[in-house]
Amino acid sequence: MHRLNSGNERRIVFRTCIFMAGPLLAFTYSQLPILSPVSYLAIGLSLAWVYLSVEDVLRLSVPTRALYLICASTCVLAILQQKPLWDYFMVAGYLACVFSTVWLFQVIKTKSLMGFADYFTMFSLGLTLEPHMLGPWLLIACSIPLVGLLARRRSWSTKVPFIPYLTAGWMLASTLS
Repeated sequence: MHRLNSGNERRIVFRTCIFMAGPLLAFTYSQLPILSPVSYLAIGLSLAWVYLSVEDVLRLSVPTRALYLICASTCVLAILQQKPLWDYFMVAGYLACVFSTVWLFQVIKTKSLMGFADYFTMFSLGLTLEPHMLGPWLLIACSIPLVGLLARRRSWSTKVPFIPYLTAGWMLASTLS
């Protein structure tokens, strides 16, 4: 287990946890009263995604095994939600369009716009949402870092950890649906 060595790392973890606390509380409240094991799984997974968010903010990467395990568990949650099969196909189609658009921009710009883990995150979290909530989720997830970049006047070449924003947007979009 990694120990926080510097005061700067502790400050980053604290800020990330404060950022994630609001969406996490709203998401947990939306699961109440907890009447099924699916709700317990959803709350547990939201905590796991907060863990990956902290890792992404600290290192601009996440542990591969943890990512695969959490993504697989999130896909199990999507299956346990028992949505119509058509919804899964629609979500997969919408996400394929998003991935294709990002890939096209990467080819045009000749640089990576998203990390490999972001694709896994988007796919697994997106499967748990209703098709009509994908737009609001991605709007929330993309707007938060954009506002942060503009407010801090950072350059557009700055690497941005995207998993925390995807996670916070997912929790908020899940709360709204």
